[in-house]
Amino acid sequence: ELTRYMEWFRRALRSNSVREALMRPVVSGGLNGSTHVWREQAFAVRTNAGVLSGRFDRLVVELVEGAVLDPGASIALVDPAMVRAAEVIDFKTDVFDVTDAAAIAARSERYAGQLAAYEEAAALLLGVDRGIVRSRLVFVSV
Repeated sequence: ELTRYMEWFRRALRSNSVREALMRPVVSGGLNGSTHVWREQAFAVRTNAGVLSGRFDRLVVELVEGAVLDPGASIALVDPAMVRAAEVIDFKTDVFDVTDAAAIAARSERYAGQLAAYEEAAALLLGVDRGIVRSRLVFVSV
């Protein structure tokens, strides 16, 4: 069983989008600040519509120049003034032809609401404007 999962993981790593998502991130295009990454981070936030809960596969926060977070820092304790940009990365294991642009567009549309909710949750947790939070899907099907 483990051998099968390891082979699947190795095939997934051949994908440029998967490798890029796992590399040291640069969220806003700038290189001055450091980044902090939370993986498999559960969240629950209160919104105007009620409670929004879920789990970020990967939340990458780019900090302003000179800002540093402790490795075990909680998302909720981040000083909003330290945040330059943030990105939610959501990995999907849907099985489809990842070279088919129409199939990718359809899958992306299917998950648009989920990504919007994750962006809202990240902005609320970090205490930042929603405009500096973006999201993307990474399809890992092989």
